[in-house]
Amino acid sequence: MKKLSVSVVAVMVTLLLFSNIAICGDKKQATKDSKKTDANVAVVNGVQISKEAFEREFTLIKRQLESMGNSIDSAKITAFKENVLENLIGAELLFQESQKQGIKVEDALVDGQIKQMTSQFKTEDEFLTALKQVGLTKPLIVAQVKRGLAIKLLIDKLYTNKIVIAEKEIKDFYDQNPNYFKRPEQVKASHILIKTDPTDDEKKKAEKKKKLEDIGARIKKGEDFATLAKDNSDDPSGKAQGGDLGYFGRGQMVKPFEDAAFSMKVGDVSPIVETQFGYHIIKVTDKKPASTVALDEVKERIKEQLLRKRIQTEVALLIEKLKEKAKIVKVAS
Repeated sequence: MKKLSVSVVAVMVTLLLFSNIAICGDKKQATKDSKKTDANVAVVNGVQISKEAFEREFTLIKRQLESMGNSIDSAKITAFKENVLENLIGAELLFQESQKQGIKVEDALVDGQIKQMTSQFKTEDEFLTALKQVGLTKPLIVAQVKRGLAIKLLIDKLYTNKIVIAEKEIKDFYDQNPNYFKRPEQVKASHILIKTDPTDDEKKKAEKKKKLEDIGARIKKGEDFATLAKDNSDDPSGKAQGGDLGYFGRGQMVKPFEDAAFSMKVGDVSPIVETQFGYHIIKVTDKKPASTVALDEVKERIKEQLLRKRIQTEVALLIEKLKEKAKIVKVAS
């Protein structure tokens, strides 16, 4: 059964916001005196943020960081939790502002987002089961999507649709960050693999090596490399393409393979190369020297990056202004 990956959950929770502001929360209307209870972590202008929402958000972000190889040091856990809480408070303030400005989210827009999420699963039941595994329900997701879209529409109205990134800004970023646009040397190669197994004894390995030696002899006699790869290679990913691996840079292949490929000239066929996967014969079909990507190729990416950064800055300033006017009560844990 398919599981809901942490990255998918993160997308569902952030809901397309440039600002990376989390919006996961079961907000309940507070009592008139904003009475503190064990069930809440904060009250924002009379709206409660539940401890359950906080714990869920904390867990999701923690898992997301861990999935990228970043663990949270125990000494930093308090600061991390405070950051999660501030994100939830900021999101609540943005949502409240969206309502003040009359932002309305059409049901069709919400439905479209939900369909996009469910399309990753074979059935509705599989989707619901995946939600349950991370402590979510469909009604909660629908509510979060609606809130998230309201915030996004607010940000679009205030910033996205108004901010203009000038050509000079794009050019300046390109000129000031040359390392971002360096394209390393690349090799395009094909190979024929005869796979070995850790359990193979010396005799078995010798037989496999001999098989590849015979194939190498046929290549030298003029037989087509791609045809021999299709007929003999144990690499399923490249076999259908006649052993073609496409272009790759340094660090993308195991070292013995990489060292051989980058030392060869275009058109060369290697002697047998042994790696942890088995025995290879490599043919280099093209090379691209190290170069710098032209501005025209990356102009749109730079523009998007600068726009995201500008929006993040503007949204952070907006949240600070909203905080100054808001009544916020944090509940000590």
